[in-house]
Amino acid sequence: LDELDRRTPVLVLPALIALSDAEVEWLAAYVAEGGCLVADARLNALDDMDQARVEGSPGRVLAEVFGLIEADVGPASTYTWEGVACTAPYVTQHLTVHAGADVLASDPSGHPMVVAHRHGRGRTLYFASVQGLSLWHEENSALRPVLRAQFPELSAHFVEKPEHTVVRWHEGDDAVIAYVLNFARVPATVRFAEPPATTATELLAGATLTGGEVEIPAESVRLFRWSRKIS
Repeated sequence: LDELDRRTPVLVLPALIALSDAEVEWLAAYVAEGGCLVADARLNALDDMDQARVEGSPGRVLAEVFGLIEADVGPASTYTWEGVACTAPYVTQHLTVHAGADVLASDPSGHPMVVAHRHGRGRTLYFASVQGLSLWHEENSALRPVLRAQFPELSAHFVEKPEHTVVRWHEGDDAVIAYVLNFARVPATVRFAEPPATTATELLAGATLTGGEVEIPAESVRLFRWSRKIS
């Protein structure tokens, strides 16, 4: 975690069971200063010496940041979020939610599964299941608009793409570059959800991108440059 991370509008903590006290303090300050932090089940259950935190996940400091604390561990479950049926495989958490936190979805037994909370100038989103791993194994396309609505600050960066294609953004003062890498042996169709109004220049081939959809040839890289910031 460094200064570049601190300037990132949204940070995702994927199944981070163990954190050091210094990392915990950094993350708490990041949210207090305006960042958005996303995490899933058993966050910070252990310290960096692999000792269980006696107060339970996500620990004393992050409990205030996320507005919740683990009361118990539960089995796999399901839940519905904004009308979308979601699976919660593997282990889940039974959470005690603090006053001021907002439960966005619960499982059939009433246990909170998605919890939003504001802390300082920032906010958090917490899943009581190992949701990132679940979505990695089986993407739920119906959940995309629900997730997009949670992160309006990232709307210009949302991209529809195959799993074997990677998109990375680089923003400067006068331009934005999207690096698009297709690792597969077949072409990939990439759709920029909210492309900028200006035309993009493809820096390697010299072509232009006037719409939001582009095909990336197999095993190739494309660099698109817009002449203004998009966020």
